[in-house]
Amino acid sequence: MDFKPSSRTKKLNKTSRLIQNAKRCKDIFNEPGFKNCSVLQLQHSSKHNSTHFNADPQRIELKLSYSHSLPEPVLKWALELTRSNVAEFYNTCRGWNYAESEQLQDGPKSEKKENYSDFVKRNELCAAGARFILVYPQTTHSHTIHTSDGNPNPVTYIHLRFVNSHRQPVLYVYDIQIEPFFQRRGMGAKLMWLVMRIGWYFGMSKCMLTSFKENTAAQRLYKDKLGFVLDEISPDLHKEDDEEYGYEILSITRKQSVAMMDTYSCLNY
Repeated sequence: MDFKPSSRTKKLNKTSRLIQNAKRCKDIFNEPGFKNCSVLQLQHSSKHNSTHFNADPQRIELKLSYSHSLPEPVLKWALELTRSNVAEFYNTCRGWNYAESEQLQDGPKSEKKENYSDFVKRNELCAAGARFILVYPQTTHSHTIHTSDGNPNPVTYIHLRFVNSHRQPVLYVYDIQIEPFFQRRGMGAKLMWLVMRIGWYFGMSKCMLTSFKENTAAQRLYKDKLGFVLDEISPDLHKEDDEEYGYEILSITRKQSVAMMDTYSCLNY
């Protein structure tokens, strides 16, 4: 008798194929439909008055990188930026404890005193499945910082992974960190729309991310501007008694994102 794979097996095989195909892509910005997306236009900064605009670069360039090819100075910069931007949210987040992570058992004892850990975050960034979109201003400016090798630092990084989440192919956004000078200029929204386009291009079912509840700026971006909703695996939907969590797992499907595109004016790359 011929063996016929079950519908579940077929779904798992399809999910695996989609994820592996996405991982094999060398540079998304060479793919059809993305060749004009490696340069984006920013809004003027609301933080600075018009006298700063000449030194306030409006165009940014995007580059794809992998964990194995991420230069050490850029990795160090990413760790410092992440700690500066969000360590406080990790340290005050209920239900999140890096200190108990298996990755930290052999790590620095000093880092076991707080939830945030450079050691664990570095392991995340160096994982084999990690992909990065690095953002550089096209022109140098007064806020340009150079690494130890003399090259300019990026001003933003996005850490992405193509993963299998509950038998669904998912593009998971592990981190999006922006230098303070470049915040509140529409960069986060534009980059997240681009990330979603990448996910749909490779056939992902959803784009997902983890967001701290206390990070109200990020919550407004993801939920109000981009249309992310509470995912079915978010801990708040499965908590017992009075258990509380300081983070949420959010997601968006292609259908949901298309519905939001008509109301969002920042999609003209």
